[in-house]
Amino acid sequence: MENQRKRMRIVGFTFTLLITLFIITLGLFWLVGFNSYAKIQYEEKNLKEIQKITDESIGQIENIDTKEILNGAAADKEKITLTQSEQKILDTEIAKIDDVKKQELLAALAKNYSSVMENQKKQAFHMLDDLIKQGRKEWKGIEERGENTPIVKGEKISEYLAMVNVMEKNMDQSFETVLAKMQEQLEAEGIDPDPTINQYRKEYKSIKEENRQIMMDKGIKAIKSK
Repeated sequence: MENQRKRMRIVGFTFTLLITLFIITLGLFWLVGFNSYAKIQYEEKNLKEIQKITDESIGQIENIDTKEILNGAAADKEKITLTQSEQKILDTEIAKIDDVKKQELLAALAKNYSSVMENQKKQAFHMLDDLIKQGRKEWKGIEERGENTPIVKGEKISEYLAMVNVMEKNMDQSFETVLAKMQEQLEAEGIDPDPTINQYRKEYKSIKEENRQIMMDKGIKAIKSK
């Protein structure tokens, strides 16, 4: 009986030790990825890229001549199809407005905002694809040099995940900056911004949550593929 207790204590201690080592290893990999030189370089590069996207989106919003639209000028030359949720919000809000010109203005703004949001989404996925290509190239180099040990692989994957988090954080900031400009414009025209802004924020959060793990898995799998 005493021997059995000793064996159980040894097994319990060993299990606890292994779990502790596993957690420490994960923590070290995370720290390496989070503080790696490559990650820091990517952070600087990505910040500039997303700032450019943000500036373009803000410029597109600021270039809408609301006075001309209110005076009967053509609201938009391009045919932009709103998403189902965008159209639903637009129809609901237009029904609350008696002024026909202001209805036309809101419709023009909705199309412009839809174009801005679509561009933001496309740019985000484009940057992710570029990051995957970069990771795949680096992973291939590791294998060709015979450096593909578990530690090196773990560091590289942690580094990749850290870069994905950097991109997500920067895109979040860009998105909120663009929403703030939309809100400012709508308020200046006496239009309630909450329905439009809340809907975009809700959709953005939903898309991000649905695709975060998919993007992580896709990226790691793509990096490892030869």
